[in-house]
Amino acid sequence: MADTHIHIHLNGEGEAVTPVKAVKKASRASRPTKARKTKTKAPARRKDPKMAKAMKQAHAKAKKKDGSWKKGWNQAKMMSHAHKLKRKM
Repeated sequence: MADTHIHIHLNGEGEAVTPVKAVKKASRASRPTKARKTKTKAPARRKDPKMAKAMKQAHAKAKKKDGSWKKGWNQAKMMSHAHKLKRKM
């Protein structure tokens, strides 16, 4: 505790220092504090009937009858194809 510290020499040299009132340390003004990041909520979206129709068509083209992907297709390619179909609608 800084406010109750007393300094005394054992051999009697010097003078005893009396307790000093607590002095508030200056805060570092040179380093700005970082604001905490808050998680933003996703905006509400409307359903898009054209995109739903395009997704069904793309899904039918990209998947086999058993539900697995056709050769050369994956989720990214299917979505790209769905967006392309939607633009044509």
